[in-house]
Amino acid sequence: MASTDGTVFATEGRVWALACDREGFGQWRTVRPVDLTAGSMGAPIAQMAHEPMAVMSGQVVGLVWASPEPEEPSTTGEGRATLGPAGRHHRSLVLTPLDGGPTRQVPVAAMMNGPVVASDGELWLRYEDPLRLVAVNVAEGSARVLDVVFDCTPMAPAPVPPPGIDLAAHESDQLDSLRSGLLEGWRAEDGSVLPFIEGVSFDAVELRGEFPNTEVVALFCSDGHPGVRFGRRWRLSDDLGDVASTEYAGIGLMEDVLAEGHGMPSLEDCIPDEEGTVWF
Repeated sequence: MASTDGTVFATEGRVWALACDREGFGQWRTVRPVDLTAGSMGAPIAQMAHEPMAVMSGQVVGLVWASPEPEEPSTTGEGRATLGPAGRHHRSLVLTPLDGGPTRQVPVAAMMNGPVVASDGELWLRYEDPLRLVAVNVAEGSARVLDVVFDCTPMAPAPVPPPGIDLAAHESDQLDSLRSGLLEGWRAEDGSVLPFIEGVSFDAVELRGEFPNTEVVALFCSDGHPGVRFGRRWRLSDDLGDVASTEYAGIGLMEDVLAEGHGMPSLEDCIPDEEGTVWF
């Protein structure tokens, strides 16, 4: 085919090519049957302006943007009109019968792009909330949201360091690198030593915990928050054991502290833990 930027969907013993030939049909998206035995692709059965995602129960399931509430345009400083909160678009599904019958629309707000799965007459899609799924009954034209509450922690594989990594040496190197930057600060052209972050003094930079939960912990005070001890921590491994670097950790902390209007919390928001540390 001249252009193959669509997708292939298989269900109910059929295979379909979805939106795989946009160049030849302009803005239209096509749905074509695929014959795997003959190694051929049929002529377009359906053409539509929206994005086809699946074919099941004799209908093409397409994705469109819908705006059920009147837009409240606002004007930016450059004169362009933008949609305010009242006019925020959300996603909907359009069901188009393969036999050319009338279409139906199924509102599915906060749905995400991504793979879809067909099972028992329903089409399963991702929801914006990672703990939710959307199931669309194509035949009925209805949708339901399923809350997923499942602790898969016991099934996770045991963390293993990458091959060839000396874990103790890696953790020590990351600690030394971060400690030298935070505690030694910057050296000015005249030879004087400047603090790593203006207005911040570091009390300690140390390792805590055991693999894979080993962390570099920095404890510090801020001139603008007398009597408050802050803490920042960086994990050196993820849950599977892959190691992490602290190369830019100090710079990230500096940016967070010095961010105008979005930096350190207010004194009333500084709530310490049982050890007296406010984690920032």
